[in-house]
Amino acid sequence: MPKAPLPSNEQQRLSVLLECDILDTQAEIGFDDLTSLAAEICQTPIALISLVDRERQWFKSAVGVSVQETSRDSAFCAYAILQEDILVIQDATKDPRTCDNPLVLEAPSIRFYAGVPLTTHDGHKLGTLCVIDTQPRELSVRQTDALKKLALQAASQLDLRRANAALQQAKAIADTAIVAKSEFLTNISHEIRTPMTAILGYTDLLDSAEGWSNEEDRNEFLSAIRRNGEHLLSILNDILDLSKMETGQRVLEPVPTHLPNLIQEVLSGMKSRAQRKGLSLVLKQPDDLPEQLLVDPIRLRQVLLKLIGNAVKFTDTGHVTVTVNARLLSPDQYEIVFTVTDTGIGLSAKQQQLLFVPFQQVDSSATRKHGGMGLGLCLCRKYVEQMGGRIRVISEEGQGSEFQVTLTLSAVRSRRQETHSRLNSRSLACGQPAARHYAVDALKHLRILLAEDGGDHQHLIAFYLRKAGAEVLVATNRAQFLQHLTATVISPPSQFTPAFDAIVADLQLLEMEPTLIVHLSQHTDGQIPLICITPYLLNKNSRMADILPFATFVPRPVDQAFLIDSIRKAVNNAGSGIPSREQHTNSLLASTALPN
Repeated sequence: MPKAPLPSNEQQRLSVLLECDILDTQAEIGFDDLTSLAAEICQTPIALISLVDRERQWFKSAVGVSVQETSRDSAFCAYAILQEDILVIQDATKDPRTCDNPLVLEAPSIRFYAGVPLTTHDGHKLGTLCVIDTQPRELSVRQTDALKKLALQAASQLDLRRANAALQQAKAIADTAIVAKSEFLTNISHEIRTPMTAILGYTDLLDSAEGWSNEEDRNEFLSAIRRNGEHLLSILNDILDLSKMETGQRVLEPVPTHLPNLIQEVLSGMKSRAQRKGLSLVLKQPDDLPEQLLVDPIRLRQVLLKLIGNAVKFTDTGHVTVTVNARLLSPDQYEIVFTVTDTGIGLSAKQQQLLFVPFQQVDSSATRKHGGMGLGLCLCRKYVEQMGGRIRVISEEGQGSEFQVTLTLSAVRSRRQETHSRLNSRSLACGQPAARHYAVDALKHLRILLAEDGGDHQHLIAFYLRKAGAEVLVATNRAQFLQHLTATVISPPSQFTPAFDAIVADLQLLEMEPTLIVHLSQHTDGQIPLICITPYLLNKNSRMADILPFATFVPRPVDQAFLIDSIRKAVNNAGSGIPSREQHTNSLLASTALPN
């Protein structure tokens, strides 16, 4: 007995059948009515709604038989689902496909078969509505048409079941999302309120004459304010990073990176935290660790900081060990394995399943004690996978944990590439403050136009610039900015005379006013350094970086030293001189109008 060949779309067909959520369900009157009508109209002792599964045909409804399923190998319906129209076998003993079929040779001794495919709205044939007789025979035209119409009704019910199953699944996902959202809001409320309470409390103490009595108290309060502010920023960055990763906006920026220096930098930042808890922080790495490797240093640093930070957070006694191993895969490629091991509280098997799920906490009691929203490790996994690597955890409750990150990285060997690495480390992609200190008169004698409409931010940035020695002219709105920009050029452009040494502008203000961007691009031609303060980190392929290729971007929250260092470097690179008052006056008199 030959087996019926599989449909060309068999895998998709089986997936759709499962989506209907109908296999092995109880009898339903809607389907039973259809088989009863089919048997009555076609005057046959047997009528079936048969669904063809991977290895069987299962009867959703049956008239005249007591079994619920048979093997697919012996199913007439396995041939019927290959048809576009009705399959009719008038005498099964004479048809080469069925003549030696056990259902023909034995009970129920099938002779006549007519089956109409049950085709879903998107063209998948899931089974048949069929009528069967124990005598050879034919169907009339009226009976054939009626059987086809009943099959259409059965197929429609399958479509409805499939849609309903999808709706139920969507509802379940939505319900889960609502619970997750509620838990997230609860967590983030706690995470934000706690540092905000500290910030406002210590600010009140500093504002009160009775709140502090000596310089040591003052420094302690300021340190607490900064520490809690940085914690708030970390929370917001995690949320934004996750959002950008999930929408595909976060793009890696691999550059030649000095790996030993990066590791030492990460360890230096973690050492004081470990010491405060009485923990030893140990680094184990080979002497011949490759130095220059092509990797995104910002993302790798974030991964290592999160893994080591978690190890310190969840370890009360003992040590945290960071091990780095390198294996040469080819002349220019290494497998780098970072392993972070701790002697902390460890994780159960169930907790490990939740580790990399966003907004999920493995233990609410640990969350209350240590804080966190469950985003860090989720981001770590996404970053590692985006870098083409893998991350795994080995842990046992009460016995500590081991996190291992494996990356395949290309080596950088030439002197030119090493120089390129140093240049790129200050690129737009990094977006991280590098300078922490600056000379008091770093911007002395410079005239700076500040375009910032946020009152508090405006006063703070103006204070930073004036403290560094600059003369600052503030534009608080579009009209004032246009007025001051007009004063920066005279016509024709070849006689360009700057009235300012630099422009510091809120990028969102420029985005809302395209005419400002046009003016900056066409008239200043990059001769006046433009420093844009952004609410987010930009990469060098972003839209605004393309529109303003001559600009320097500084992320919020603004780091004072980084801002001043960026302005100083931009002015030096542009070779801008300090205009005289006479030049400034002439510029104002000869200025051209801006486009409306």
